[in-house]
Amino acid sequence: MAGFNPKPILFFTALVPRFIDVSTPLLAQFFALTGIFMVLPFATLIAYAMVAARARNLLAQAAFAKWLNRVIGALFISFGTALLALRRPVA
Repeated sequence: MAGFNPKPILFFTALVPRFIDVSTPLLAQFFALTGIFMVLPFATLIAYAMVAARARNLLAQAAFAKWLNRVIGALFISFGTALLALRRPVA
């Protein structure tokens, strides 16, 4: 389905020519740039997955979940209080 999205094609058409040296073989440069573009998002997604795994273990602890619920509840109460105190100018 990625072939139906024209944005990556436009992105590469605009970005890649700036990093291509016409005096050296183009295919090797293309593969190097494509490889870099594939490795960086993959590494980012792996990092997200590792953070999510740690967060899952932390959120599974009952004491942490109880503390988190209290903090978020207090935050919502403070936001509600701030909204009540908000004054709008009369037009």
